[in-house]
Amino acid sequence: MDNFAWESLVLAGIDARRQHEASQWDLGDLALQVEVHHGEHSLERYAAQIGVEYERLRHYRAVAAAYQIGARTPNLSWSHHQVLAARADRLEWLDKAAEHHWSTRQLQDQVHLADNP
Repeated sequence: MDNFAWESLVLAGIDARRQHEASQWDLGDLALQVEVHHGEHSLERYAAQIGVEYERLRHYRAVAAAYQIGARTPNLSWSHHQVLAARADRLEWLDKAAEHHWSTRQLQDQVHLADNP
């Protein structure tokens, strides 16, 4: 196997994943702006015009609303943040996940164990 080709593919895959993760944050942040500047009912029209399912955009908005831009942990995925978005102690859990390098699944398991001793 050509090592260079493999590394290029891996780097491209990481970049694609980051772009996807970034777009979820971007879309959530934009949805927040749409509501602030154009009212709550404008989100459905906005979703249709940008080609994103309304419910998906509402979900992105909810996760983005749970974390101010400075409170997002850059070395964790959007999915990590999504798992914790509804929790009051979400920032503490993000710190633990980053410290222990937990996958999203490991984070879910740890939260479940803490909630159900």
